Amino acid sequence: PPKKYEQIPEYYEGHNSFDGPPVSHKPDKYRSARIDRLETIVGKVADTVGTVADSNKDFAFRITCERKSHANLNAKQLKEIESLKFKNNLLESSVSSTQKALSLKNSEITSLESRINELEAELEQKALLAEGDKARDSDTTQSLEIRVKGLKNELEQVTQDSSFKDGLIFCLRSRVSNLEDELEALGRRDQIASHQTSHDSKIGSAEADSASSSNNYKHDEVVEE
Repeated sequence: PPKKYEQIPEYYEGHNSFDGPPVSHKPDKYRSARIDRLETIVGKVADTVGTVADSNKDFAFRITCERKSHANLNAKQLKEIESLKFKNNLLESSVSSTQKALSLKNSEITSLESRINELEAELEQKALLAEGDKARDSDTTQSLEIRVKGLKNELEQVTQDSSFKDGLIFCLRSRVSNLEDELEALGRRDQIASHQTSHDSKIGSAEADSASSSNNYKHDEVVEE
């Protein structure tokens, strides 16, 4: 009977069965509201996905730019490092050459100093001989002059590679200059002594000739008698 089917619950609506009640076509307000909410949520999700996608694109672009920047910076730094290595090698080579030159110069200076000491000792000995009126050797004086001149030239060459403020170089130059002055003074004394010796020799020769002439004259007188 119809009254029995009128009390069927609402969840049977839409049940298309030959044995059941007729289907109700009343609008489902709750379903429509849920669909609207779902559409709203889907729209928000779509917007969020779009925003995230845009952010990812921007982030990827920034990462790419930073990678390129880092690559360029690394390449620049590598070039600078290579340049610094090259400069460092040049400096090391220059320092090594300078050290060798300094070592050579020091050895030359030591040799010059030793030779100057020898010349000073020889010159002092020769001066003592001259003061004692002993025999003078002009060849020795000339040899000393040649050696002093050679020392002076070598010292000038060393000075060209050194600073004029170098105390040792200045001292050696002063000592060589003193040697030159002493040799010059000794040479003048030798010349004076040589002239005196020559004069004394001439006087002695004249006296000998005079004595010989006198003896010959006396001998002739004796023969005549």
